Amino acid sequence: LSRTVALRSLRASSRAEYPSALRISHFPKPQRELYCAEALAPSEFFGKDPSETSEGTSVPPLDRVGRSASSTSRLEASLPTDRRRESRGWPPKSCRSASRMNRLFGSTTKQSAEDVRAAQILHFDHVYLARLVGYSEGACPDPVPSIADDNSTILLPGRQCKLHMDSTGVKLAETIGASISEMLDRVIFRSGYFSISELAWDHSVSGVKFSTESLWVVVHVENSLELERDIRLRLKGAAVPGAKFPLFQYVGMFAGPTKPKPFQRKRPNLTEKSQGKLPPLKAMRQWAVEHHRGALKPLMPGAKGRVDFALDHIHQGQVTFPVLPAGARGPGGFGAEVGANCTLVINYDGLHVQSNHLSVRDLLFASGVQEIIIRDSPHTSNADVGLEVSSSDGIYFVPTGMTTIRYARAAVEFFWNRHRFMVGFPAMPCSVHGRQVLKCHTLQGEKDAPPAPIGNLEIEDVDGNIVKAAPEGHPGPTRRRGGRPAGPGLKRRSSIFGGGSSKPLPPQRPEVLGHWDKIVKHQGWLLKRGGAAKQWLRRYFVLFSTCQGHFLTYYSDVRDCPLYNERRSERNTVDLCKVTFIRPVSTQEDSPEHAFDIVTIERDWTLGAEDHEDMALWLQMITRAVDEDVSIVPDDELEYRVKALSDPTQSLSRNDYSTVLRVGSMGVSVSQQRAGDELAEIFFWCYTDFYKWSTIAQDAKLALLMSVFRTPEFDSKQEFIFRCPISPQLATSIEYYIEKFMSIMHMNGEDAEDAAPSPGAAEGGASQASGIGNGTEEEDLLGTGTSHNLIDNDWVDNEADRSAELSALNRKASDDLLNFNSLGNGAAAAAAATAAAAPATASVGGSLLSDLGIAEQQQQQPTPAAPVDFSASPFDDDPFGQNGAAAAGNGVPAAAALGLPFVILSSLPHNILNVVVHKDGSIIRDPNFPLEVDAKVEYRGSQARMTLTFQNAMQETITDLAVGLSGGDPSDALRTNDPAVDPTEMLPTQHARFVLLCECMKPFTAAPTVTVAFKNGATPYKFDFVTPFTISGFVEPTNMSPPDFQGRWGTMSAPGQFIQAVVTPESGAAQAATVTELFMRTKSFGICSNATPNATGVLSQCFAGTLRTGKETQGPDGETRKVSAGCLVVVETNEAAGVYRLNVRSVHQSVTAAVFHDLKSQLERVAPLFA
Repeated sequence: LSRTVALRSLRASSRAEYPSALRISHFPKPQRELYCAEALAPSEFFGKDPSETSEGTSVPPLDRVGRSASSTSRLEASLPTDRRRESRGWPPKSCRSASRMNRLFGSTTKQSAEDVRAAQILHFDHVYLARLVGYSEGACPDPVPSIADDNSTILLPGRQCKLHMDSTGVKLAETIGASISEMLDRVIFRSGYFSISELAWDHSVSGVKFSTESLWVVVHVENSLELERDIRLRLKGAAVPGAKFPLFQYVGMFAGPTKPKPFQRKRPNLTEKSQGKLPPLKAMRQWAVEHHRGALKPLMPGAKGRVDFALDHIHQGQVTFPVLPAGARGPGGFGAEVGANCTLVINYDGLHVQSNHLSVRDLLFASGVQEIIIRDSPHTSNADVGLEVSSSDGIYFVPTGMTTIRYARAAVEFFWNRHRFMVGFPAMPCSVHGRQVLKCHTLQGEKDAPPAPIGNLEIEDVDGNIVKAAPEGHPGPTRRRGGRPAGPGLKRRSSIFGGGSSKPLPPQRPEVLGHWDKIVKHQGWLLKRGGAAKQWLRRYFVLFSTCQGHFLTYYSDVRDCPLYNERRSERNTVDLCKVTFIRPVSTQEDSPEHAFDIVTIERDWTLGAEDHEDMALWLQMITRAVDEDVSIVPDDELEYRVKALSDPTQSLSRNDYSTVLRVGSMGVSVSQQRAGDELAEIFFWCYTDFYKWSTIAQDAKLALLMSVFRTPEFDSKQEFIFRCPISPQLATSIEYYIEKFMSIMHMNGEDAEDAAPSPGAAEGGASQASGIGNGTEEEDLLGTGTSHNLIDNDWVDNEADRSAELSALNRKASDDLLNFNSLGNGAAAAAAATAAAAPATASVGGSLLSDLGIAEQQQQQPTPAAPVDFSASPFDDDPFGQNGAAAAGNGVPAAAALGLPFVILSSLPHNILNVVVHKDGSIIRDPNFPLEVDAKVEYRGSQARMTLTFQNAMQETITDLAVGLSGGDPSDALRTNDPAVDPTEMLPTQHARFVLLCECMKPFTAAPTVTVAFKNGATPYKFDFVTPFTISGFVEPTNMSPPDFQGRWGTMSAPGQFIQAVVTPESGAAQAATVTELFMRTKSFGICSNATPNATGVLSQCFAGTLRTGKETQGPDGETRKVSAGCLVVVETNEAAGVYRLNVRSVHQSVTAAVFHDLKSQLERVAPLFA
């Protein structure tokens, strides 16, 4: 065998006397080989002849991507059959396969096919042939001579190695040795799955970049799509509560098994400007608002202005625009010569003003034209909108009017840039059409773009005969001549009237032949599903480069293309500027073997090539065309009818789908349907106004939550909720247009001498809040969500992470200072161990870790690093020069009022603890009290948001509702905003909201107090309750192996760094399951080891986390960083005695004390929540 296959042995089945077995099947495939393993139960193995089992077994069939119909795939393939059998009352066919997998792997619950695969894959080791093409300093050892054979099909250069995927993580190994006897495998890189911080994919070269906190390596494999699917399944199968998944990034337009999330990919650069250089945020907003009303105002949905002008260019080689005679001016009496029937013709030669097809003035690019300026300001009259051409004999102004200026601008940019490139000049400043890719991103950074791929210009008929040769000297690919038989599924479609054989082609049209080779980038036959029977039919596709962008057009036959047919017989056209991403391997189940997907904002296109080489060339040509159109936007807009569930302005109807969202190039227009079909625009939100957006669901009904800035100063926000059955598609449209808007703004600042950096660094960080320039969001591989309580209690957020960070406090992201996880294993221990020069006091570390079953190791003490001074707290000073919490009683009247009844007061602590643990819930809900209060808490690093929802539960109107904030220990531990409740008056059943944003500046032991006052009729009420903020909420989980945990535990033994105490729960029962449930639900600490009993039956559990604060300090390199502190927790459960022993250690004593106080309080009272 030419491939190494590593198999992890399976556990024996329930019949202990019989071992389990594996059936290994070898499937040769083009350019790769697959080994499929199927687990066999004893009843399937014994009683058969071994030779029959190993060799006589028929090979299970492969699907299109090479998966065998065994185990998981067989279960997946039977799902459609199961639905048919269920409709007839028959048992599912997949029960046998599912029960067999449950026996083998111990599953006792119903799981999806994806979950089964994720659980199974950790039982196998996978090996990929790879090449190491780059790595950071210290990531890999230097290469050594080796005589190992290179049996991979990877064409790119690099060090030959093997990429191993097993149950613990990823490792790279290379075979070294100067002779066969000396050959051995050397591990050159190793990382656990959750030690990887980022996975960057470049599927165009089948490459991946593994990045940890300090190291990175770049490898190329034979099939990066299979590797990405493998890693996603392993991450899902190996996930534990608190695990932090790697961030997935993509280079270019290729996508793997899942759709890339917004801003997860890096696009090419068409300018000499550095990526991220943008105009100021307010300037971007002003430009967008003006052009939304002016020249770039979107057309009605479905308009085809760009497509029509592009077809004019394809069929005629030029585009024509009407000229307004009123504004024409220029030398030689040009203005007087322009009459009512004048037109402007733009082609490859230049600009031609004609009257009744007779030339009035020719402004040629090669002789005379020096500069072209587009005048399209919305503040000028229609006659002053047009083209200003500086020629050798003067300045001409050709007015085209506001209606067609966008298309004339595109045509001028395309033809003018094409001429400038031919004579060696750069592109026209601020232009977006006719550009070339100058720089592109790779896994090792931004580099000069490679030469553009060269497509096929030969034309072949349906039988494969060359009917038009490529131009002489064309370096592109050539086809096999003399015809070829059509393969399966590639035969030409026969009409219902018979026929189907090729006919002689008509003569080539001379008016098209002259420019055909200029506009065609690539052409050939592809498969596409179509017709009444939805069969895979052969169509002739042509990739055109036009003055309005790139278009992929297809025809029923080659005779229908413009070179042979004067009629516009295009069956359909794919606008490549609308492409969101491309799948190099189609995900359609019944697609042909060499099929790929083109995904646009409107629909998905699945196309099948003849062979792998043909598919690769099509993908190269299409992706390059998409890259060149990175700043070209559609001229129409997308329309979505929605229901406004939440509208703080009360301007939209909340009872029906009469609200219309129109998503266009400059922003989102919110309109309300009036009488008849008339739409009145209520809001226009340009993309700089967006703070965040996310898809949510209520009772299986989808909606979109949108938070936008309501003023040009970006100082206040509003939240809207729109119900829409296709909310994911609406969110994708917004993300697509934001990427386009960012690219246009990058182009617009091309001629600025000192363009501002990314908006995140300007205007107080407002662009970070708008979602523009926000780098990424974490991948939710588990598909879990968090509950919302925005309007009703049954709202559920579909996204585990928000699309933008809670950055309303304008805090910039920075590195850790005291985070032990960022120092590395040995360095972290050294830095913490040298904190205490005096001998350590008695510690529970030794006996405790022995109880956990972790072998103690004698470690050599490293050279002491600079000691950390624990006598002076890094949290002592107030970085804001003020108390963090709001003033006591802010906005709350001081008059005498009724408080809470005893029955509510007695349940208040339990309700607040419930919100602390579950992050949302009811604070006050009593049928005899006029006000209901629900709370929801969200954490993101050092920042948090608390949303209080008030509801009038009585029939009288509630007035003078006020909410204030006070207290806390220490009082300046939380830095907060100054919010107000809205509205202050509530009719029966009406809601009001109070949103508090805060940032943890230092450890605290007591959270601030909320004071609520209102009037129910004439009766005043006033009461207090503690906010559900806890110090552990600002702790992020840290993944750590038991040996690593042991090493770091022993280093934090200085006075004040550790606290140990016995905790007696109020319920009188101590259970390890309660501890596990608590830490899983709070999601603050990562679980480092499960409950492990010692000799006396005491169960021990280990947890690790990092406290994030907003306190800034100066780092060793002189940069400002935020202070973070690592924290370790061990909980020992003595179920017989009904007590816990809580052990907390941290690098700083104030963190230790605060975390211990918080966890002790929760362990004492949390048991009833899980009863």
